[in-house]
Amino acid sequence: MPDAGPSMIATYRVARHLIDHHQTALRGAAGLFWICVSLQ
Repeated sequence: MPDAGPSMIATYRVARHLIDHHQTALRGAAGLFWICVSLQ
């Protein structure tokens, strides 16, 4: 297995950050959706 270069490590870190942020946004959107549904 080849050594991971700095660009590969940076890409991995950025991808992880984007995935974590996306999951947080999805949870927030789901929370708002359920609040709207419960207020109906």
